[in-house]
Amino acid sequence: MKLRVLMIEDDPKAAEMVLMLLRRGGFEPDLERVETAAALEAALGAARWDVAISDYHLPAFSGPEALAILVRKAPDLPCIIISGTVGEETAVELLKMGAADFVAKDKPARLVPAIVRELREAGARRQRREVETALRESEARFRTLFESSRDAIMTLAPPTWKFASANRATVRLFGAESETHFTSLGPWEVSPEKQPDGTPSSIQAPQMIERAMKEGSCFFEWTHQRLSGEVFPATVLLTRMELNGQPLLQATVRDITEQKRAADELSKLSRAVEQSPASVVITDPEGNIQYVNPKFVAVTGYTREEARGKNPRILKSGELPVAV
Repeated sequence: MKLRVLMIEDDPKAAEMVLMLLRRGGFEPDLERVETAAALEAALGAARWDVAISDYHLPAFSGPEALAILVRKAPDLPCIIISGTVGEETAVELLKMGAADFVAKDKPARLVPAIVRELREAGARRQRREVETALRESEARFRTLFESSRDAIMTLAPPTWKFASANRATVRLFGAESETHFTSLGPWEVSPEKQPDGTPSSIQAPQMIERAMKEGSCFFEWTHQRLSGEVFPATVLLTRMELNGQPLLQATVRDITEQKRAADELSKLSRAVEQSPASVVITDPEGNIQYVNPKFVAVTGYTREEARGKNPRILKSGELPVAV
């Protein structure tokens, strides 16, 4: 196994001893020896190392000084201190400063097992850090989307199922003072006492929550109520999710007041056309009939099916159906 070793040592013979121990331990070491703080910093900037090994006593600077540079410049690089004169209390202090291990010069056999252990633990730390970084980045992206959405988005957390978070659109939609103000509420507290079907909101809301947790998602219409008391219709999408291993529900709420109003206007217009005493014909851009009202059917004798797709010129063709 190849191993890049940065050794802080003034004695070439000590470095040769370390090389011999590493080779006996099954490593193929590539070792660079430095003796000064400047050389140490230059080596750290020039290459990536697997392990650092430092003597405690150095003519130019000390092991603790070398350790301080390593912690500052390469915090993930495991450093093993070697010395023949350091006592137990000093060794403990070195470990507190960030040393990975301490090996006494009269027990050199401990060096290879210490390196093997530190390489394994460094890999685990690196993997954990990568996971944590990915999680932070994912949370940051989610938060950006969460805050920039035009729809009101909020999360609900068990066991009380009160709101745990809310974006700016939610705060505006319900007229809350802030996210903190809104998250002090439960879903039944931003709803009228009863839904249009007469079911109390405090009973129906937990039912929708239970359904979403069981099925993974749940989409429905719901009557909400702003904190001012104004009632409005909305669509709600509840989606089950996990955050840091904890179950949550994300609720996406869209005010459909305008859609409802437009649908009502269209319904009124449709009824007016259907009941009009005049014949009404609607064509597509090519002039083909798409709709006729009952008065047209009564006057012309054409059924809606017969008229659909025809050109209004049929009314002047002399080919009117035989009256029943």
